[in-house]
Amino acid sequence: EVKNELCAAASAGAFSSFAYAFSYAAAVTTECPGRHSRSEYCAVDITRMLGALAEMAAGAAAISAQCTADAKYIDDDAAVEDRRLTASGDMFAGLLRRPSEIRTQKEE
Repeated sequence: EVKNELCAAASAGAFSSFAYAFSYAAAVTTECPGRHSRSEYCAVDITRMLGALAEMAAGAAAISAQCTADAKYIDDDAAVEDRRLTASGDMFAGLLRRPSEIRTQKEE
């Protein structure tokens, strides 16, 4: 059930992103030429409304998964089936050294 809610949140969020992208593209084609077309403005408003509704749906699905007792199942390592990334040391350790501390291969 938690996976379904998280999937719904991700899907609605993706739909919202596309809807907003389309609304911005429609706004550019409507407003940049400097003319007024009621039908084109209507298309902009509809796509913005769809994006907002999808964002609300994504938020509601995420809240139902993360802000309830089911949240304990989200971070459970046993629930992750195919984990490929593992921590392997400090990748930024070399960036914090002074230039005088860095040895080249010729010096070693």
